[in-house]
Amino acid sequence: MRTSIPQSRRIVIKVGTSTLTYDTGKINFTRMEKLAQVICDLMNQGKEVVLVSSGAIGVGVGKTAVGGSISQEGIKATAGGTITAESAKGEKKDIEFSIDGSWKIPEGLLTAGYWLLSAVLPDGSEGPPEILNVLPASSASKEPAITGAPGLSFIGSTMTLLGNGFMGPDGRSEPVVWLSGPGEPLSLKPAAFSDTEVICAMPAGASTGEASVFVYNGSSFSNPVRTNLVSFDIIVPEVTKVGQKFMVTVSLTGLSGDYLKKEFTAHLAITGPARFISNMGKEGTVVFKGGLAQVEAIAEEPGSFDITGSLSAMP
Repeated sequence: MRTSIPQSRRIVIKVGTSTLTYDTGKINFTRMEKLAQVICDLMNQGKEVVLVSSGAIGVGVGKTAVGGSISQEGIKATAGGTITAESAKGEKKDIEFSIDGSWKIPEGLLTAGYWLLSAVLPDGSEGPPEILNVLPASSASKEPAITGAPGLSFIGSTMTLLGNGFMGPDGRSEPVVWLSGPGEPLSLKPAAFSDTEVICAMPAGASTGEASVFVYNGSSFSNPVRTNLVSFDIIVPEVTKVGQKFMVTVSLTGLSGDYLKKEFTAHLAITGPARFISNMGKEGTVVFKGGLAQVEAIAEEPGSFDITGSLSAMP
């Protein structure tokens, strides 16, 4: 049968949980990458490839100690909603999250066993569920786990991740934060860290958009969490004469999903010989959706002026 494979037009490849994961339950990215290379090579030869896997559940189940983490992958919660957890024993728990969309599981909230987590939105609809296997506290390892992360991460500012096991099995390793999303993957050296918290600066060269965040503690990777890498900018065109009217653009680049429908509030201020034409005068606020707003201003006298802004409220 093997001798007929080179002449076959369609090839079916079957892989299971043991192929896609390590014995620890973590995803075997090296093996998955090699599998992808083989499939791509076969397709480049003109073969039709069908991939069949019984490892979907094994890959999708996260493992953590009591009070540990749940991957935000697949769980999208928005302000006004909740995240519910239901165990195989019929227990139900609610998980709170902040106005910026970040959330975490309080220590000791979930007992050992399998839990089904899903986001319940304000309209009562539920997002796709995610499976979590909570291990007994005695089975806890020093594998890194992210339990809290911001829904929005601003380029040029800092991002704080909460969790456990960030300093490795020996408690001495310096963690590395990895960003995987639009553009090239980035590795970030933390500005400050402990075994339960990592703070890192978001570099100016990072691409905006939705990204997955991992922490590597020197021996293994954490669960992934999602964040929106965003850039807040005030754009002012060139003004050449007194009395010239111009549009000040407030830009929030990198929003996705429900964030594009939410209202943001920016505070703007002008120093120098110019003013906003609306009742704002020298300073005021603008409420906008979709990541973009424009405010009209006018140059009143000769001389240079400066316009600054900051977000004063987020959904």
